[in-house]
Amino acid sequence: MRLTIVYISIIIITSLKAAADVRLSATVPPVEIEVQPSSGLNHAWVTDGSDGLSATVTSPEGAVWYMFGVDGASEATRIGQGASISLRSGSHGYIAEEGDSRTFFWVTDWNDTPMTRGELHTTLSDCATLELAYTGVAPRMTYHGINGRPFEIDRRITLTHSTLEADEDGNFAKRETVESFPYLREVIAIDAPLCATALTLRGDRFLIQWQRPVEAVESGFTPTAVAASATMKLNTRDVANEQTTDDAATAGSAPLEATFTASTTEATAFTEWQIATNDEFTDIIVSETDPDFTYTFREAGNFFARFTAANADGSCLYVSDTYNVSIGESRLSCPNAFSPGDSEGVNDEWKVSYRSLVEFECHIFNRWGVRLATLTDPSQGWDGRYKGRLVDPGAYYYVVKARGADGKSYNLGGDINIIRRKR
Repeated sequence: MRLTIVYISIIIITSLKAAADVRLSATVPPVEIEVQPSSGLNHAWVTDGSDGLSATVTSPEGAVWYMFGVDGASEATRIGQGASISLRSGSHGYIAEEGDSRTFFWVTDWNDTPMTRGELHTTLSDCATLELAYTGVAPRMTYHGINGRPFEIDRRITLTHSTLEADEDGNFAKRETVESFPYLREVIAIDAPLCATALTLRGDRFLIQWQRPVEAVESGFTPTAVAASATMKLNTRDVANEQTTDDAATAGSAPLEATFTASTTEATAFTEWQIATNDEFTDIIVSETDPDFTYTFREAGNFFARFTAANADGSCLYVSDTYNVSIGESRLSCPNAFSPGDSEGVNDEWKVSYRSLVEFECHIFNRWGVRLATLTDPSQGWDGRYKGRLVDPGAYYYVVKARGADGKSYNLGGDINIIRRKR
């Protein structure tokens, strides 16, 4: 007898009673897998083709059993009746019908698409990609829904190896990587490991559950790929009278010190920091092989920095992101009055306002030509004291000589008026 079920039965099923509780048993326990809702199935199992494979329903009345193939449940054929039934060898779909309740399930025989033992061979297709060829097979495995549509079964074949990974401080440390594959293609492509490691292919999940795993190991892999973690930090000054730009991360006032640091992976044989005046690095003004160093930008303009690393034969190259540093043109202006000792913390120090000065010298005199103070850095100021005591209100004089990062020279002189309110 053949059971006729058309595709619209998917809609009818939802209005029927709850599906019966079907259980499978065999000498080697079947592995139940998750099914896609669109398959129309209630269950799916993978078996190893062992003896004693049977299905059972919990209903005391038993069930009428049907079997269908890849053409779908509409072509189902009655195969028996009762609480239990022996299932056929191979991969098939089944229906357990109890009155107006039906349970649809599929059984995939693992032996139809087995994973066979083999060796694992590796080939570097390029510096970043490692290709693995497995001499055994582990083809695509499927189950079929009630309308015959195939759905992929994830075999969860794993590849385990070590590589290097940078932590939040930029230091590389070894970690184990596990990649999973639903089945094996002729060639598996992965990111090339960054350290010496063994690669272990293990699977599939059904063999592992049945305690018969297949393993293929490739030992003695030597890395050629190069990776690095590179950073540049601008050591900006917190000086109130220094004029800065909006983006303090990449721009500032000279002299501007930058700290360069880099950490590399084990295949690295050559390293170089490069600083250039263009982003194509055709005009390199600094070339430093030490991964960690400091450099002071003393000229105005735009500068570009990057870190490069290579393996021993130069076949694999790493180039970092480009860092941009902008040094602003110089500026210098001098105030003509301040009020030391009048209101503490308010206008009680004379300082120039400046940007990108690489040389600076300032002398302050009274009206008789006595030098009261000398400043050698534009961030310094005069507190209105001479030999530890506040000078009297009145006019004083400054002479400034300075040079900017843009090459501009400054020769300035003028009055400083000390103002103090009467008390």
